[in-house]
Formats: sequence, structure tokens, C-alpha cells
Amino acid sequence: MGYRILDYELIKKTFKFVEKDSEPTLRLQHTSGKKYKILPFTASNNEIESFRGVSGAFSRAITSKKKSNFDKESVFNKVRTIVSMNNTSSTSLLNIIDEVFFDENDELIIAHPQFFNYISSDKNQSDIGNFLASISTNEEIKSKFDNAYNDQPKNVLLKLLHDSLPILEEGYKGKSDYVNSLEHVRRCFNQDLLFLLQNKKIFMQHFQHLLQYYYFYYVTQLILHLDKFFDETPTIFPLFYNFNWENRMQTRRSYTEGWKVVEPKLHRLFAHVNCLEMINSIVDKHKFMGYKQFQDYVLTLDESHKQILNNELINLTKEYKARVKDVPWDGLNERSELYEEPALNSVRGLFYHIDFQFKNSSSRKKKPQEYFKGFYEFSKKTFLKQSGSLGYTLNLKQEYIILLTKVCIGEKEKIALNDLFVELELRGIYLDRDSKRELVELYEKLNLLEKKSDSGDAQYVKYIS
Repeated sequence: MGYRILDYELIKKTFKFVEKDSEPTLRLQHTSGKKYKILPFTASNNEIESFRGVSGAFSRAITSKKKSNFDKESVFNKVRTIVSMNNTSSTSLLNIIDEVFFDENDELIIAHPQFFNYISSDKNQSDIGNFLASISTNEEIKSKFDNAYNDQPKNVLLKLLHDSLPILEEGYKGKSDYVNSLEHVRRCFNQDLLFLLQNKKIFMQHFQHLLQYYYFYYVTQLILHLDKFFDETPTIFPLFYNFNWENRMQTRRSYTEGWKVVEPKLHRLFAHVNCLEMINSIVDKHKFMGYKQFQDYVLTLDESHKQILNNELINLTKEYKARVKDVPWDGLNERSELYEEPALNSVRGLFYHIDFQFKNSSSRKKKPQEYFKGFYEFSKKTFLKQSGSLGYTLNLKQEYIILLTKVCIGEKEKIALNDLFVELELRGIYLDRDSKRELVELYEKLNLLEKKSDSGDAQYVKYIS
């Protein structure tokens, strides 16, 4: 087909083009990401039962440890060996250890940072944990984890248990090549993670909450950024939250500028993933390009090569249509051209063809929903609340408010209230006037608000110990 800039052979291989004489109605396979992984989702069975396993997978990824099948009885056998060497009866000790350090499901209670490495994870939990580690990991983070995990317990019983745990093998084998598309979110995530690692108690208490929040923050922001294609976008799309105890109303920004902004774009996410996979099939190009990076690449080309690329994108779209025969292509309305560069309009057109066939195919309509279903179910359990006829709205429970307040204050003893609101917004939490008032009342109840006058600038929020 004469492709010179797009690597047609790579596209053919990635999307498994079918070349048989007896042509089926679908002569290609869509992808969740081959050359580059954007998100830890697949188009089937990607729900997780709990986030606990995600924290275990993240921990092992950061500390480069292999997963081990945790067996409480083998740990107890090791305890018996240690205490018998000291001529101590093990029965009463084991009863105490069992009661203090294990829950009703025989799962290890996190009494030491290193215990996160022993939390089991299924495939979906591992994928999310590996993804979060991949987009956040740097040498400083790894070093701080090692320091926290290698710190020996001072409590005698805890040290006995700690020394009885199996030694995990080195050599983490998980996938670590997810692309980071949101540098601001990564920087905030690393900053807050480093803060937690300064205090073992705070780390153990809030590590899982932090992972949950930044997972939600990253994915929602990515959805909004992708949907703007080549348009100028803010560093953070403002999304307004309510608190768990607040009344919701249709006139509030938490409704008009909250989950309602994200939800309609969820079903387009899988089409974006496939479109980006195609436009990243550039000959001799080995670094991932989001839409904005692709735009920058196009602008580096001379006019003749811009024309070649545009023709290739047009031909690719035509071939895509020819390979997807079970949709009524006549029903696809041509999109108006938004950009001066023809290649950018062609990419946008390619996306709408992919999105159209998902919406109109009899056999693939559910694929986009299945792709984001796991994330959607997670969101409903953690950061969404059903609000009657309003549907779901963004929601913060008190444990997340406490965590976010702590990381916003950081190492300071207190922070001006208005500065706290700014710090929350840097982490993606926007509050309307009513929610800000509710937050102030919560701080007053918790005895965290220090007032020097009635002026908002003279109110401070004290550090939460």
C-alpha cells in the first residue's frame, strides 16, 4: 500500500489483519495496547474485589520482589522453631500473634511497612498495582521504600513475626512499561508518597487510600485530556466534589462540573486507546505520543511529508472501514475540520470511525463498556455517591479528607485555609462555596481550625497527628 511514514506492517501485526479469501465481517482485532500500554484495562473481566491486593502488587513492584503464596501455618512453624530455641512455650505466643496480627480471614494485619509485600494479588489487582508503580517510580521512591521496609521492629512480638515471614525472592517480573501521560499527577503522587514514607504509622494507615485516590485522579484526568484531542487543555480539569454527608442539588457545581463531565466520555476511552495505538505506528519512532505529542511531531515535518502522512491516515481509515463490514458506515456523519493541519483532522476522523463501529456493531457494542467497567465499579465504591435523580456525583469520605489534608499540610505545623484550598485543587479536588463551608465546619469539629480573626486569610488548619 506504499506507506512510508506509518509502519503498515506493524499496524497489520498489532491489529491482526485477516487476509483470507473467505473474508469475515470483521477482518481485524482491536487492542487494549500492544506497543504501548496506556491503562491496565482489558475489554473483558477487569473488575477487582478489593484494593488491598493492588497495594501488595504496587509494593512488590517498587521493591522488586516476586509474589509469594502466603501461608500462615508455615509462618507459625517458623515461630515455633525460634521460640523452642529459646526454651519458651510457643502456644500462648502463637495465640497472641494470631489475635494481634491476623484478621478474621487469616490475612496479615499491616503492623510493619514490609507487610504490604505479603498481600496476595490476583491478575487484575496486579495489573493496577504495576500500572501505578510504573507511572510513579523513581530512584528516590525506591530508596525510601527500602529504608522503611528494612527498618527492624522494636516490639518483641512484632519482630518475632517479622523474622518468621518467608524471604521473598528478588526479581520482580511484572509489566512496567505503562506510559505516563500526566506529568503533573505523577509529581503530586510522588510528593505525597514521599511524605507518607517519612512516618511509618502514617504510611501504614494511608498508603492504600493514597493509591486509591491517585488511581481515580489519574484515570479521570486522562479521560478528559484524551477527549480534547489536539485542543489546548489545562494542566488539571476542574472537577467539583461533595462530601459524604452533604445534600446534592442540580444547581451546584458538584453536579454540573463533577462526575457528569466524566461519565459521558467513558465509552469513548477504548476507541481512544485503539486510535493512539495506530498513530504511534510511526517508522523509527520509539517514544509514545499522545495527541499533543503527535501534533508536535506533525509540526516538525515539511509540507511534502505532512501530505504523505495525511494521505496515509486517510488510506488507513478507508482500510479500517473495509475491514469492518458489519456496521452501517453510511450513518457516520462527516466531522467538520477543526485544525489547520490536515493530518490532525484525519486522526480525529479515524477516531470517530473506530468509535462509530463500537456503537453500531451488533457484536462489539459492549466492548467499550467492558473496557472501563472495572474502573467504573471501583469508582462507585470509593469516590461516587448515588444521588437520586441526579445520578452519581463525586464524593469524598472522611478518611480521604483526612489523608488529603495531611498531605496538603505536609511537614508544616499548619496551613492557611485559603492555601489549603489551593493545595487541594493541585490534587484535583475542587470545592464549591457550600462544600468549603462544610469542610471548615468539619475542621472545627475536629479542633483543627485556628482562628486569628473572622477573615478567611487569618484561619489556619493545624496538622492532623
